[in-house]
Formats: sequence, C-alpha cells, structure tokens
Amino acid sequence: MFLKDGRALPAYGESAVVGDRVVFSLVVGGGNVPVTTQLMTLPIASVDVDRTARYAKAIRAAYFAATSGEAEYTALTSDIASTLDALPAVTDPAVRLQLAEQGRQRLLTWSADHYDFHAADIRQFVRDFDVVIAQLRAGTGNAQMSLDLVAGSANAKPEPVLPPPTLRESIEAALFAYRASDDGATREAVLGAILRTLGPAAAEPELLGEARRELDAELAADRAYASLSSDLLARADAARRQGDVAAASALGPELARRDAALGARRPADVQALADALAARLAVTRTFRAALDRYAVEKPQLLAYERQVRPILSGLDGLMPVLEHVRNDLPMGFDTTNRAIARLESMRASLAGIQAPEDLSSVQSALAAVIGLAHDACVRHRQVLVAPDSYIASGASASAAGAILLLAQARQDLVTRLFPPKAS
Repeated sequence: MFLKDGRALPAYGESAVVGDRVVFSLVVGGGNVPVTTQLMTLPIASVDVDRTARYAKAIRAAYFAATSGEAEYTALTSDIASTLDALPAVTDPAVRLQLAEQGRQRLLTWSADHYDFHAADIRQFVRDFDVVIAQLRAGTGNAQMSLDLVAGSANAKPEPVLPPPTLRESIEAALFAYRASDDGATREAVLGAILRTLGPAAAEPELLGEARRELDAELAADRAYASLSSDLLARADAARRQGDVAAASALGPELARRDAALGARRPADVQALADALAARLAVTRTFRAALDRYAVEKPQLLAYERQVRPILSGLDGLMPVLEHVRNDLPMGFDTTNRAIARLESMRASLAGIQAPEDLSSVQSALAAVIGLAHDACVRHRQVLVAPDSYIASGASASAAGAILLLAQARQDLVTRLFPPKAS
C-alpha cells in the first residue's frame, strides 16, 4: 500500500476502495516473529491508488513468472510457431490471412491477460505476424492497415517488487499507519496488533514501549472525548429546553478549542459531535423564535379567550341537551326551542369575534360545534313533531360530533394560551 508521500505500508492481499476510504490488511511482524494482519482503512486522499494498483499487478506478475509462467509461455509460443509454419500449406489466401490475424490477436490477448510476461518476445512475435499479414493482404488485394496496439510497451517500467520487510521495518510502518489513520478504533486496533506481535517475543523493546505509550494515550483520548461529548451535548440540550440560542451557539467554537487542546486526535468523532451540536442549535433557534412569537401574540390570545369564554360556558350549559339528543332520549319541545335560540345567539356572537391567526383553527372548530349542535336540535324538534328514525339518527350523529369537537376545540385553545414547549 503506497501513500502519496512515497511511504510503503506492507499489506496482505488486495485493497478495496469504499467511498472515500481505502480498506486493506496491514501486515505486522516479520523475521523470527510470526506475521499477523490488521484490517484498517485510510482516507483515499492519502493513498497513491494508481501506484498501489501497479504494485499489485507486479506482485501477481512475479508470482505468475515464478510458478506457471514459463510453461504457459512455452506452450503459447510453440502453438504460435506451429500456426506460422502451417500457413504456407493453406491454399486459400483469405483463410491464410484470417489465421495469421487470429494468431496475432491471440498474442495480444495472452500478453494482456498474463501481466506482459516476456513482453519483448511477444512484441517480436507480433512484428513477425505484422510482416506476414502485410504480405498476405497484398496477395489478396486488401490494403487495410492494422492499427492494433503492440503488446506491452517498450518504455513501460513495472513497479519493482520489494523484499519482505524486516521486523523493525514492519513495526515502524505499522506505527506510521497508526498515525496516518483518522479513526480512533482503527488506531487502537493497529497498536494492539503491534503489542500482540512484539509482546510474547520480547523483541524490539524500544518500539514495544512506544506502542504501549501511544495506546495509553489513545485510551486516555477516548475517555477525554467521551467526557467532552457528554458535557457539550448535555449543555446543548439544556440550551434547547430554555431556548438559549447564545449558549447553544457558543458550543461549536468551544468544541474546536477543546479538540485542539486534546491534540485533534478524533477528527471523525469531533465531526459527528459538531453535526449533533449544529442540529441542536437549529432546533434551539426554532424554539426561540416560537417563544418570541408567543410573547408578542400573548395579549391577543388572552383577549380572544376572554371573548369566547361566554360561548364556551353557554355550550357547556347545553351539554345535557346535546347528550339527550345523542342518546336519542325524548326532550321537551320548549327546551329544544330554547336551545336552538341560544345556539343562534352564540353563532352571532362568534361571528363578531376576530380570532388571531394562531387561533383561526379554534375559531373554525367553535363555529362547527355550534353548527352541529344547532342541526342536532333542529332535527330533534322535527322528530318530536313527526317521529322518524332516519332523522333521529342524524340528530344523534350531529350531537355526538358537536360534543367531541367541543372537547378538542377547548384543548387546542388551552394549548395555544400557554408558551410553547421544547421538543
């Protein structure tokens, strides 16, 4: 794994790019000490991804060359030579050209799929095929020129394969990887891997001591940042409940100062905490705006409550009438007429009241209550004159709706009369 500053970190297997991170297995140990691996991530901005990919190809090429490379190359060249030798025996010029072109393409494909193994020899083979193909095309009257790229590149320089790191080189690289990581859990995991590797072997005591000191510092940082987070979030919540925008606004700069004092050891955690504080600040500002608005509108709200109080009392006084109608119980004709008259008077009174904007829904609800109650009483009076189950059912439904809506309207009015509560 190559970093952009040129440093190489020993890694096992392939790396993977996930979002803005590079995931890989760091090799820890070497020499007489057993090797272990530690999964870790680094910001992609710090990794030389292209060079790392070239080096991975170089490793695969070296392994191929050390195992089956020569055997596969020998089989290929033998087969290609047989193709060239067989061309003169083919009588059809078009078929000869096709076989030659297929042989050339096979060389190109094989070279690309096998890490440019024996690239110089492959290029020579391709040039031989180019001569043959040119001659065959001239014989068939086909003057088309091939623009295929020749396998490999004469100027391409593969990444040199590095020797396995010594124990000290591995531990020094692991310590550098620990410092390069921006994730607290990863940093502690790398230090733990170093301690597990060196501890039993009692090797490299200087580096072992450094790793122990660094791990102690990381664990202390965990405790310090946990305390920092708990303190700032508790104060942000207190400011939110009080609508104290100034107190909530001061927490972001305080976080920056205290993080710097701790050495900025947890950038990811600090960013998450900063986001949480920003979210609480936004809620605090919204709550403060609601409190300020309530303070301005409070006199109008209380004045409206005083104006509609007689109407609410009158509706409460009609509750026995509405309950009788809801339950389909008989009620005197005169009583019903008086209830209708009172409801019409309430309707006129309510129409003369101007509701504040915040209480317009309460005003509409009270108008609906009066309308439903009036409808219930009118229908009930019809039933008293000429019994009708359908009309009686409608009267009962209107009365039930008026009772329920009155309770909701009263609750909404009471809620709006008091200051808003923090969420």
